[in-house]
Amino acid sequence: MRQTVPPSPAAPAVAHASRGHATGAPVSAAARAVATGRAVATGLAVATGLAVATGLVVAGLVTAAVADGSILPEAEQTEWNAVGRVNIAGYNTRRMCTGTLIAPDRVLTAAHCVLGPRDTPARPAEIVFVAGWRAGAAAADGRGAALDLHPGFAEGLAAGEVRIVHDLALLTLDRPLDGVSPLHVAPLPEAPRSLAILGYRVDRPHIATRSAPCAVTHRAPGAFVTDCTVVEGTSGAPVLAETAAGWRVVGVVSAASERGSVAPIPVAWEAVAPFAQPPR
Repeated sequence: MRQTVPPSPAAPAVAHASRGHATGAPVSAAARAVATGRAVATGLAVATGLAVATGLVVAGLVTAAVADGSILPEAEQTEWNAVGRVNIAGYNTRRMCTGTLIAPDRVLTAAHCVLGPRDTPARPAEIVFVAGWRAGAAAADGRGAALDLHPGFAEGLAAGEVRIVHDLALLTLDRPLDGVSPLHVAPLPEAPRSLAILGYRVDRPHIATRSAPCAVTHRAPGAFVTDCTVVEGTSGAPVLAETAAGWRVVGVVSAASERGSVAPIPVAWEAVAPFAQPPR
């Protein structure tokens, strides 16, 4: 049963890289670095040799790419309730990212989504995941109890770099979200039959948008690029592959380029690996 979620009465405007329109909220230094094209020294473009450095921006910031995508039909909402909004310090906020429930109490998103203006992680208790958010109602919600950033991303920040191939975060919730079926993580198939991106855009913050079909245009160790474009709010959204066993999360939206969207591959991270299932 879907539940109506009231707005938080005290939701301070805590800025993070994938902010929406919180007035006066500063963007994190990590996000600025990627947006200006100077922060991929050990990230996707240089480390893998992919020529996508020019115009590369964190997907939580404005991109010149024209985003496509259609609103998720209401009849399909229950099937995709594992995808929801990641909000900091409250439910009713325009600063948001997208996240995916990959276990009853684990949410996968992008690391830059949970950073403050000084590139420090938000306190877990300030982060709320709202599963299946649609027009003011949610399938379930949970508050953060623990937060893990990919160690490669954290090391990059310490060195003044933004490593897009490691732009992953895992949020442990304060309780399992009963009634919501998680979406399992899996490796990116060599020849995926179909790919899609499902997330919450800043211009459609209260309903999920699906971009499909997406094609892989570039592959590299730890990441890949699709031809589906993304906009603000889509950071942390799952890149989904259709398999014989069902849809699987094979990537997490991190950034956008003139060629489409850039996604690190989560199954390679040891913190996520226990929740993986083979695509079959």
